[in-house]
Amino acid sequence: MPQYTYKARKTSGQITTGTIEAADRRQALQRIQQNGTQALAVNEAESARTGRAAKWMKGLQTLGGSHQAAPRKEATSQPPRGGSPRRETAGLGLLKRLLELHSSGMPVGDSIRTLSQRLS
Repeated sequence: MPQYTYKARKTSGQITTGTIEAADRRQALQRIQQNGTQALAVNEAESARTGRAAKWMKGLQTLGGSHQAAPRKEATSQPPRGGSPRRETAGLGLLKRLLELHSSGMPVGDSIRTLSQRLS
């Protein structure tokens, strides 16, 4: 069975990392949740990847993973129409968290369910 490295948050808020053996990513996520932790990132261990698949996964991680944001320009004009800056910031934070969970391999539906549980 392939090994997966993971980063998870305990109910106390502490972040842990480790490896887990599972048939696929979904099973790895289920096992992490059974341990009472919330998965933040789950990736197949590098030794299990080969050739073209490894290059493809690295490309995906670069596109949606933990890249540094470009420095923001100072806002000199009015905020865009359609909402307050505070509301837009909250929505942007939600989308960033959704991207992080989905980039780690969690299906979008599970990612949304996880975020709704965290907010309630």
